[in-house]
Amino acid sequence: MKGTIRVPYYSPGDKEFYGSHGRPRKVAPEIKKVYRCLYDNRNELISMEAIMDTVFGKEHHDINKLYVYISRLKRIIKDHPGSRIHNVRGKGYKLIVP
Repeated sequence: MKGTIRVPYYSPGDKEFYGSHGRPRKVAPEIKKVYRCLYDNRNELISMEAIMDTVFGKEHHDINKLYVYISRLKRIIKDHPGSRIHNVRGKGYKLIVP
């Protein structure tokens, strides 16, 4: 539609992030897994342990990787109106969506 303003968004069906240009955005598979975990539990606190299990399985890897993925996600969704990731120190994360 002419004059329509497109904003970046996440499509749960496609499991893809889309930029304002309407094309899929390149995002690492692990970051998509973290977002999917947060999205499936949106507006609820999810523990770091649960996120790690989802992304890495029961063989946990370096927690610092999770911090990097969350940081990258925060930059990706900052342009998504009303969405943000809230950190509850030492507990986990909450994806807040309208």
